[in-house]
Amino acid sequence: MSRLSIILAALVLTAAPQALAAKGKPFTDYIRRVNAFPRAKLAPHPRLLLTPKEQQRVRSAIATPEGKPYWDAVCKAVDTYRKAELIPDPAPFKDGKWTIEEWRRIVNAGGDMQNKVVSCAFKYVMTRDPADLAEAKRWTMNAAGWNPNGPSGIEGVDHPAHDVLRALCVSYDWLYDQWTLDEKAKIVDSITKRGRALYKHLKPYTYDSWNNHPWFQTTALVDAGLAIADEVEEADAWWRYGSELYFTEYLPLGGRDGDWHEGTHYVSYTLIFVYEWANDLLTSTGINAYDIDWLKKVGYFRLYTAPPMGGGIHFNDNNVRPPDAWDRMTAFNAARTTRDPVLQWYAESMQTQPPSNALPALYTVIYRDATVEPAPPGPLLPKSVWFRDSGWVVFRGNVARSDDVQFGLKAGPYLSAPGNKGHDHPDQGSFLINHLTEPLIVDSGYYDWYGSPHHNNWTFTPKAHNTFVIDGKPQMTATQGADGKVTAFIGGNNSPSFVECESAAAYPKDTLNSWRRQVVFIRPDVFVIRDVVKPVQKSVVEMLLHGPNEFAVAGRTLAVKNQKAALTGLIAAPNDLRITQWGGFPEDAQPERKKPENFPDQWHLTAATGEPVVDTVFLSAFCTRENAKLEIKRWATPSHDAFTLIVDGKEWRMSFSDGDNIGAGVVVSEVKSTTTVRQILLANTKYHVENRRLVWKSAVSADISGVRRGIDLVAFEVRMRQAGRVSIGASAEPKSVTVDGKPVKFEWNAKEQAVSFVLPEGTSRVVVK
Repeated sequence: MSRLSIILAALVLTAAPQALAAKGKPFTDYIRRVNAFPRAKLAPHPRLLLTPKEQQRVRSAIATPEGKPYWDAVCKAVDTYRKAELIPDPAPFKDGKWTIEEWRRIVNAGGDMQNKVVSCAFKYVMTRDPADLAEAKRWTMNAAGWNPNGPSGIEGVDHPAHDVLRALCVSYDWLYDQWTLDEKAKIVDSITKRGRALYKHLKPYTYDSWNNHPWFQTTALVDAGLAIADEVEEADAWWRYGSELYFTEYLPLGGRDGDWHEGTHYVSYTLIFVYEWANDLLTSTGINAYDIDWLKKVGYFRLYTAPPMGGGIHFNDNNVRPPDAWDRMTAFNAARTTRDPVLQWYAESMQTQPPSNALPALYTVIYRDATVEPAPPGPLLPKSVWFRDSGWVVFRGNVARSDDVQFGLKAGPYLSAPGNKGHDHPDQGSFLINHLTEPLIVDSGYYDWYGSPHHNNWTFTPKAHNTFVIDGKPQMTATQGADGKVTAFIGGNNSPSFVECESAAAYPKDTLNSWRRQVVFIRPDVFVIRDVVKPVQKSVVEMLLHGPNEFAVAGRTLAVKNQKAALTGLIAAPNDLRITQWGGFPEDAQPERKKPENFPDQWHLTAATGEPVVDTVFLSAFCTRENAKLEIKRWATPSHDAFTLIVDGKEWRMSFSDGDNIGAGVVVSEVKSTTTVRQILLANTKYHVENRRLVWKSAVSADISGVRRGIDLVAFEVRMRQAGRVSIGASAEPKSVTVDGKPVKFEWNAKEQAVSFVLPEGTSRVVVK
């Protein structure tokens, strides 16, 4: 099954749910501009992306060493199409019943038609060869002859409804001055009937905006309107209404940090259609949706979660694989529209070959702008990020590599319409670890197709994730309010990273008072995970871990290997622990394996308390080294959970405090043979004292990660919940304080031995000298 077919097999069994109000504010200024735009001011044909100016640029691009292989792929595909017979209008579902095989037949027919129509039209635009024009016309008239109200229409299957309508619009526009009056009439008639049906389907709007299906339906509607609005009066309303949906329902859902809750798989797929819409709107009207923050930042969500040569953070409906030709195509568009050198480097670094499918090949040539010089991520780019709206947290060892140590955690709102599963899994608090592009702690299960036995009975179940089960009760599936929340986060490029999340709300009522997962990442390859679990009543508490292969378990130590990468782990607490594991998948959840090597079995480990408990702490450490020697020595203090972590002879002293004074404060100290280089993490903190000396004080909560000399903080990263004055201990009056490289005013209090200054809301880098 092709990657695109896997993507498309989504939500095909669900009825349209009740509309879900868009998250975020509608972009009212854009809506006003759309509504006020005079129809007479639409750009002349061709106006859908490939304008005369763009045609000239792309003709030059296909002759370059970078562009020619993709152009050759288009030419090869078109040569194949010349020998192919016309595609018959797909028949309805056999016996009127939906099956995955019948659905694929109809979807593939529409996709095949789009490939042929658009590729042949593109080749003619580039060559102006009469033979290419004849081939483009042959396939376009074939598509125009399909029944607009049949299986390829919106009341049939929505994927070919998009593909066929968009293909007709693009070909009609790109070859506008080449059509005879009779050809024009037939094409416009087909576009009109298909566009009219889509408009009726989408208005009034009653769909789940968190899912990508109405997005791509809307893109086709806008294309239809822009293609024929100056010829068919009713079509003028289509592009305006569709753009209004984008500005009110869709784009406001994009995360403020560029994230998309459906994950790496679906953000790339959805962007295919977002970019189609945004590009065509821009070149037809001059209205530039790329000025919206989400479209400026979404490329960085992909950079962090889907490295260019493999690995990555693959939550939700996903398969672990390197980026492919479709991903590279959209990555180039992100770089082109932002003119961002790092995003250009990201696209250039993807190890993909020109595809046999001509569609991503031709759009790669169009989207790649050679005037954007690539540059790898620099040392100031954060290695740890929290995508606040989706609740995804990513720790990276080196963002400029794909084989670095990678960690992901998910704790955010459940995002789908009531009554609809969507693509958001029941995995609040779950985490992943990768190294050398290979998963080691995995998000279990595969995305063979949406709603498959494997998908329904394993991949989309809570037990397939690295979470907890409380007295046999896992997290709730597809339930509004089954949310997680990041309660503390601090990055730190040269000091430890930390995240804490709360996920009790994801469990059935009266199951948990609290489940706090706290993670410290000590670069380059050590993780400490502390889970504070507080059931409502005495319960057996089970921690779930999933790996690509069988875990080697010896007492409390575990190890797992992939092909090149390996991980060693230690579960040091609680004291009474029972560890079991099993391999494969349940009998009713076997993945669709068309080849024996597809979707290999995975292994599933459970670490459970021996007896029911009220409150318990699971304390674990993981290292991405084979045969690493891990040891945790706990020592009691009145107010802290303190211990020494030893990894291959290196020691770190840590203490966690769950009290109200400093929230989830964490202090990390690396112990060396002659001196102690102290690294500190303080999370959700207003006040912290050591040895009766002030370390940190602020009026509002903050997260701090940095290095210090003795007790003095000398260089640190701080995330302020809101702007405010802070005080830090200092053994002597400093000469300077800089925030993000700029000097700031400070006050010195000799009596308290403290320096105070004002920090802005958000994340800052502070150096005290």
